[in-house]
Amino acid sequence: MSVVPIAYQRERDAIAPKDLDQAIISSNKALRIDPHQRSLWMEVERDFRRWEQIF
Repeated sequence: MSVVPIAYQRERDAIAPKDLDQAIISSNKALRIDPHQRSLWMEVERDFRRWEQIF
C-alpha cells in the first residue's frame, strides 16, 4: 500500500495539463518536504513520465 502524502495527491489531481510549470514546482516541493519517502519518489517519477508523454 502506497503512503503518498494526501496533499501531494490532491494538488496533483487538481493540476490541468496546461499548468505543467506549476506541476513541476509542486512535485519538487513535495520531494523537499519528505525526501526519504520512497513511495512519494515513485509517484513523482510516474507523474514526470506521464507529463513527458503529454508534452
